[in-house]
Amino acid sequence: MRFLNDTDYDVLIRDEIMQLITELDGTPANNTKILQAEDMAIAQIKNYLSGRYDIDKIFSPTPADERNQHIIMITIDMALYQ
Repeated sequence: MRFLNDTDYDVLIRDEIMQLITELDGTPANNTKILQAEDMAIAQIKNYLSGRYDIDKIFSPTPADERNQHIIMITIDMALYQ
């Protein structure tokens, strides 16, 4: 299960930008690049926070409304700028 949902991006970037990220030559891509970027962002956050916080709890599958909004924002920011 993914930590981020596609709708999480709606707050930070416009639909047009997300389409540019997830499309290749005008045809929908399989979102491989954005998923890889999310994984890299989560790995960076885990490396930074490990030892101080329960990383498994932060990124464990939970209902969307129970996720920490600040962690969501940081993960999206890092994924977009990978």
